[in-house]
Amino acid sequence: MSSSSWFSVAIVCVCVVAVAIHLVAFFANNSAKTPSAERDDLAEMASAVRFHDFELTSVALLAVTTGERTYVDQYRVVSAALDSALLDGRTLAAANDVVAPYEAIVRTNGALLAVEERSLAQSAAGDRTGAYRTLTSERYDALKSTYEDRWREIVEKLDRADAKALTQANRRSGVLIVTSVLAGSLVVLFLVGSGIGLRRSLRRQASLELELRAAATHEPLTGLANRALLSDRISLAGRRRDRRVVAMFYFDLDGFKIINDAYGHPCGDIVLTEVARRLLSCARASDTVARVGGDEFAVFVDGLAAESEVSAMARRFLVALSAPIDIGTTTVTAGASIGSVTVGPLAAFPTAEDLIRHSDLAMYAAKESDSVKWVEYDPSMEERVLRNAELTEAIVLAFARREFEVWYQPIVDLRTGELAGAEALVRWQHPERGLVSPDAFLSVVAENGRMRELTQFVLGEACRWAYSRQLAEPAAPRFVVAVNISPRELIGFEVVADIRHALEESGLAATSLTLEVTETSLFGNTADIAPTLAKLRSIGVSIAVDDFGTGFSSFSHLRQLPVDIVKIDRSFTDGLATELEDSTVVAAVARLAQTLSLAVVAEGVEERKQLVALSELGCEFAQGYLFSPPRPAVDVPSTEDIRLIVDALDVLGPVDRAPVEQYSVVVADDVESERRLLIRGLERNGRFVVTGEGEDGLDAVRLASSLNPQVVLLDIDMPELDGLSALPLILASAPATKVVILSGHVTDGLVERAHIGGALACMEKGFAEVGAQLLRILEPLPANL
Repeated sequence: MSSSSWFSVAIVCVCVVAVAIHLVAFFANNSAKTPSAERDDLAEMASAVRFHDFELTSVALLAVTTGERTYVDQYRVVSAALDSALLDGRTLAAANDVVAPYEAIVRTNGALLAVEERSLAQSAAGDRTGAYRTLTSERYDALKSTYEDRWREIVEKLDRADAKALTQANRRSGVLIVTSVLAGSLVVLFLVGSGIGLRRSLRRQASLELELRAAATHEPLTGLANRALLSDRISLAGRRRDRRVVAMFYFDLDGFKIINDAYGHPCGDIVLTEVARRLLSCARASDTVARVGGDEFAVFVDGLAAESEVSAMARRFLVALSAPIDIGTTTVTAGASIGSVTVGPLAAFPTAEDLIRHSDLAMYAAKESDSVKWVEYDPSMEERVLRNAELTEAIVLAFARREFEVWYQPIVDLRTGELAGAEALVRWQHPERGLVSPDAFLSVVAENGRMRELTQFVLGEACRWAYSRQLAEPAAPRFVVAVNISPRELIGFEVVADIRHALEESGLAATSLTLEVTETSLFGNTADIAPTLAKLRSIGVSIAVDDFGTGFSSFSHLRQLPVDIVKIDRSFTDGLATELEDSTVVAAVARLAQTLSLAVVAEGVEERKQLVALSELGCEFAQGYLFSPPRPAVDVPSTEDIRLIVDALDVLGPVDRAPVEQYSVVVADDVESERRLLIRGLERNGRFVVTGEGEDGLDAVRLASSLNPQVVLLDIDMPELDGLSALPLILASAPATKVVILSGHVTDGLVERAHIGGALACMEKGFAEVGAQLLRILEPLPANL
């Protein structure tokens, strides 16, 4: 039989089957009503409900992470739509005998709504972190799982009901269909089943395709475009014939890691979501805003009228990202470094990867700069990348070969002309390049995550060297070594453990170590590093503000942190005796330090006239090439060498270097800031050594009993045990100790009670002059003077 004959037979068979199908449908519809229409309605209602539920969860998450009222309003609208759909489905559920699982869905939906409402209430109250945790809790996930299980149960029941209904219809129509039609009915059954399965499969496929398309092109947390979609948009722009000016902006959040470490990842997610919202608000509708990394974002701008518009957009982005971000319990400021690339309409269009990479390079240039936050790409940046790559390899070898060294620059006490200590400065002795300064390699060390390792090395070397100097010159004044440390290392308490280890391993006392932190980094991260600084100060380590004056910080910052020393930046020292403005700054810092009982060190002293001006302005310490440049440990001038240098300069006049008696003192005051000022004032005087400090009268009694100090300074008002109540207990446990009562306002009555109790004197808290006041009490002048 020819193919055309077979085709004709096939057509006839199809017609017969079609007639059979119509006969079956006719008799089946007349003998029993099929519930398939109701089941289809229920399936469509279920699809609508599940869509509303997905939309509701997404809108709730946006509402609590951004705090935007529009999302809350949208949540209410979707919630009402979901309730309406569930209400309409009750009748359909009863008709299809799925009441039990359907009612379970309704109850679970109510529980989900309750959790979401609680999350919205937390967000409205300002606790966005708690709201985010509520919405991502295990209970919420469990309710979601139960919700999906009940829907699957309904689907399975409907499938079984469909099969049962079709079987019954076939039985009723069997008596009317001849044997030949029975085969056709089987075909019909197959086609019906295939049609139903195909319909469901198409629905599932369409939903899955939407989800996969979104996952493939968008980032899940912020909903922004991902790197793949960004690359597609760039490539599309490059293929346009009528191309105009395009620009690529690359963003990196400056303080994101600190926020994540200090407040946790939920708060970090809030910050990322808010940054995404701000970028969208600054960009145009036609621009592509993408998240390309953990805290890295990009904005591709297509179709600018002129290249001059790029700078305006960059400024707009910087202003938007510099504003504080509310994370529920507090506000944080992330800030951003921005790199950009601009391509004119006539320029060769780079590939998407090159455009992204170039903007990334520009961003790193902005991140390394101290003065700008936005940098436009320049081809010379490629050379810097190659140099950094080579430098990275060389640094790895430097650690392995121990090529790093610690050099020291002396610090001189201008009151006595003595050597007071030295600043430790890391150097790299490269086998081919020779001596490499830290400016050339520290940033690369930090980028490679080895800054802590380098700091541990410097700490260990500096503490061992300082202790050996103290042993070699036991008659010299106390020698203090200063070590620079980055603010990132002050987040958390790892550095405290490193310092404890260096001190214990070397034998150096904590009071002989100073940590130097630059002003801009110190006061820019006050809340994050304050706990670590307080911990370090409690073990006796001093804190110095390096490059003071360059960041134009408020003087009030000096009282917020346990700072002991301010180091005046060399840019101000350079203009001493010639620039009135610089002399005014140094004089102001010196007066401020005296008020707050802080020591002042002037850096970069290179000329005698600078030393003369510093001495006249009341600066206490100085360092610079006038005394000695940084030198290896074996070449650092001795105490006697420094004396000869200072005497030859003939600036300080006759200096009495005879040893003087020092008093051991215990200070007890419940206000930590006031106690710190008292201790600073005593130590600056040079005649007192603070051997202990306490927060109340009980601490004072314990310390006096164990340390037997020569003097106890005792605040009058303290919890647990006040000064007058502690006074007799101290005298009983340490009879040779002299007790001086401190008060903000000394009255005759207080003086009388203090003398009756056995106190040597009462003294007002004049923090800057506390040492001089106490000396007048301990060493009164003869009456004839």
